[in-house]
Amino acid sequence: MDHARLLRDVAELEDPVRISELLVEALVREKLSSEDRPDGELLRRLGQAQIRLGHDARGISLLNAAVNAHPEELGLAALRAALQQAGEDLRAVKQIRKSLAAAPRAAAGQLYYLYLDLGYPALAVQASRRAHVSSINGHVRRWRFWWSTGGPFWFLRTAMRRREAAELDDRLGADDEMQVSVDSLLGSVRADLDTDRTAWTLVDDVTKLVEEGDLLGAARVLAEPISSDCRHPAVLEAAIDLAVRVDDSRLALQLCAAASSQTGRLALRRARSLFWLDRLKDAWAAIDNDAAEEVYRDLRAQILLDAGLTYLAVSVRGGVTWERRQWYERWWRTGGPLWFVRARGERHDRGNFADRIGRRQPTIEALEPSALAEALTLAVKVDEVLTQSTSLPALDTIKDLSALNDRDRPSLRLLDQLAWAYYRDDQDDLALLPIREARALEPADAGILYTESLILMALDRYAEALDIAKRYAAEFGQPGLARLSSGNLYDNLGFYTLSLDRLGPREGLSVWAQNLRRKQWWRTGGPIDRWRARIRRTDESNMASWQERAARLNAALTSVVGPAEAVSLRVYADHFIFRESSRRSKWNRVKFVGQLFVGFAGSLVGGVVLARIFGKQDLWFVINAVVGGLIILGLLRPTYRLTRGESGDRILTRAFPAVGIVGVAGYLTTRADGLGLLLLGVAVVAVAAVAALRLLVAVGARIAEALALRQLRRDEPRGFAIVSLLDVLAEFSRPTKRNDLTWRRQQLQTLEQVAVTIESSLPAIFAVDPSFSELLRRRGQSAATAIRELKYLLVAMPPGAGRRIEQLLRQDVAALATGSLSRLRAVEPPAPQIRRRSRIELSLHVAKTMFFAGLPLAVVVSAQPWLRFNETILNWARLLTLGWAVLYVLMTADSTFREKLRVAFALINLSRGAGESAPENPPVPERRDRR
Repeated sequence: MDHARLLRDVAELEDPVRISELLVEALVREKLSSEDRPDGELLRRLGQAQIRLGHDARGISLLNAAVNAHPEELGLAALRAALQQAGEDLRAVKQIRKSLAAAPRAAAGQLYYLYLDLGYPALAVQASRRAHVSSINGHVRRWRFWWSTGGPFWFLRTAMRRREAAELDDRLGADDEMQVSVDSLLGSVRADLDTDRTAWTLVDDVTKLVEEGDLLGAARVLAEPISSDCRHPAVLEAAIDLAVRVDDSRLALQLCAAASSQTGRLALRRARSLFWLDRLKDAWAAIDNDAAEEVYRDLRAQILLDAGLTYLAVSVRGGVTWERRQWYERWWRTGGPLWFVRARGERHDRGNFADRIGRRQPTIEALEPSALAEALTLAVKVDEVLTQSTSLPALDTIKDLSALNDRDRPSLRLLDQLAWAYYRDDQDDLALLPIREARALEPADAGILYTESLILMALDRYAEALDIAKRYAAEFGQPGLARLSSGNLYDNLGFYTLSLDRLGPREGLSVWAQNLRRKQWWRTGGPIDRWRARIRRTDESNMASWQERAARLNAALTSVVGPAEAVSLRVYADHFIFRESSRRSKWNRVKFVGQLFVGFAGSLVGGVVLARIFGKQDLWFVINAVVGGLIILGLLRPTYRLTRGESGDRILTRAFPAVGIVGVAGYLTTRADGLGLLLLGVAVVAVAAVAALRLLVAVGARIAEALALRQLRRDEPRGFAIVSLLDVLAEFSRPTKRNDLTWRRQQLQTLEQVAVTIESSLPAIFAVDPSFSELLRRRGQSAATAIRELKYLLVAMPPGAGRRIEQLLRQDVAALATGSLSRLRAVEPPAPQIRRRSRIELSLHVAKTMFFAGLPLAVVVSAQPWLRFNETILNWARLLTLGWAVLYVLMTADSTFREKLRVAFALINLSRGAGESAPENPPVPERRDRR
């Protein structure tokens, strides 16, 4: 067969085994018939065929021999592509430099591409002068790099080229590569022909089955050679591709580990699988080498983007590629032509690199060949079930996946999807079991974290979800899906600034996560960073106080029901604490915004009044109004502390009287002669008026807060009772508290509130008909009486009372937490004692009440002829004395009115309402599929 016909036949063939067979025979015949160098064209085609079969090292050696025999452009291009695909760019530079003397233009052209990929633009420009450029695009690119390296300022390009050459020489090192003889290469090709033929036939069958959609058939075809410990690269690559197709990256990693030799393609597949499993540090270490080919740089950039390191990603990816347009947006976002902005961002990203990329993880355990084959078949079966599950109820999917689940050989994707099926079927407690198994199998997978977080949120186990998210970030970094999981968790809790912080940069986030990030950015102040910083401080404080109190009560609950039960039972206490702090935070923010608005609006109105008094018009009127408003705002500043409204007692006894005195002083100042005193008096009156309005806003907010908290206790009586009793139990265990009489008095109030809640609010939840309501009311009274008996023990503290109180508190807490309300202690309430009065006693009592009620009014009416009050003062006096009469009659007629009045004053008391928290009632997370 002549040379031209052989090349034509080889070009028409698709089978690399047949190509290798023909070329080996031709090269052997040529070697026997001639002592000249072997044909470079035949060696090049043979090397490319061997690379297709997975023999990368052998193929590269054959391409190197082809270049040595005949250094032409196609051979040099094939050698460069093969070495770059294997991640050996520096070796490619060494090999192609050797051909500069024999083929200067062809070698310079390949060096041009290598220098661009390696990031040496000045060396690339120098190489391009000797290379042959035939396309317009090539001329445009060369012209662009000529300008970027100095343009007509040749001395800048020369200095840059010297620096790049010195750096490249240091990286290249000595040329110590051993040349492999062509005879030995041909011999190894001939020896592996039968094995290659069998493997390629099998791979061809698998490819056809995959194209036909028969993935299970393809898995069964691959299972036989894999189970017999076949380590042919082509077979393993086909199995890896099938595992990736069915979304089982863990299995793909195990198949990569089974290869006898790690080729460049297998190394790249392994790095991608590690990246898909969110093992960012391991994936980065797998490709953190001298490989500069575009696929390697793309994968490095994807890892950095997933971790939110945008500036480093742009730097690593580089702009000297054929796909530079894809990076224009990120290039402009990271500074564009302002290189110093990008440099500062890169320094910041390098400082955060270790935290965001995570730590190295243990190597995934290797499987036996038979186990690998079974795992591949199982992965395909799971994929088929999930493909069909889109049109089936979730219960059918659960049955099918449960039938495939093998606890001895767990499948990561099966466990993950089984948890999702339980979650979609509203069986959240059962969904926790498989997702916990999946997390134990692959703890770095952020998809597992996201699923577990959604399940825990559906179960209201927010404290546990927060703890898991915190431990994940410390161990595995911050991949995009993990950032979404944390951001979504904080969003459901209502801490929007913390959600924005956890989401991080937009790069690496899904479209839904980017929309959530944009929403959080706008709702926390948008471009106003100072406003966002204030909200962040509040959120962090509320979060810390909530977690601290929840942890303290959880410790007390654990001592009652045990650590295993406390994990799920703490939900009721945590949920009530969160909703209580949410309501406090909501009305604190309403008070802050309302007082802020009143302050600025009142200052503006006061400034307008001062400007009108001053008498200027046109532009001077506006200037005077602004200056007057600023003066009033400045005078109002010292009153902020007085008008915070922290305590109801202080509002009535200090704040309002002080504001009234200031207002009267300002009014008296306005009565004096002189424009200056008039303006000063009006300003003081305006300050007093605005301060009074701020106090009214504070009082209104505190009243609304107290009403909201009272309504919460009615809506969630069980949570309130558990939290209150746990508070008493947690503090009662401290010996120093037991001897504190003030503390005892506070606990008496708490126990009375719990008794009232158990007596009225708790039975009201189950009231469905009058007879059953009456039964519950009597049982509630009995349980409340038992709680009230603790009050005497707490006050008297006889010997042994401390242990007895703790025992009784634990019993009631256990009954409420577990829902076994029948275990609540019950004591029959004492019968009410009724004292009958005679008619004379009742008449005297009524007369006495009417006398003292009407006495102030009678004094005012009697003193009017002598004191001669004006109409305004007389009307106020009548109103106050009538109010006193009504109040006195109510207090005398209703013995409980004093307690009701005390409760009314407590509504505006701030002593127990300090602190802010997140908005109320965290929403239930949506049921959405992750994939």
